[in-house]
Amino acid sequence: MEANPSAIEGMAAWGLISDVKVERCKDGKARVIVYPKNGGELATKCMEEDAARRVATLIRLYIKNWSKLIVGSQTASSNRLTL
Repeated sequence: MEANPSAIEGMAAWGLISDVKVERCKDGKARVIVYPKNGGELATKCMEEDAARRVATLIRLYIKNWSKLIVGSQTASSNRLTL
């Protein structure tokens, strides 16, 4: 299924992506392919290869560290508001 990079970034921020890779297209461009934790595969349209690498790097950072901080802080904030 096709998705835009910002939608994929949002999913990664919430910890919903398990893996990411960059795949070359026929026209010398590349696309980002991600694998959601609930199964399946999402891919972007073909874009400049440098842009695809930057998007993939950002998604990898979310997978490794950032999503834990974002989701963890949201949960902590919700707990503080619940009285």
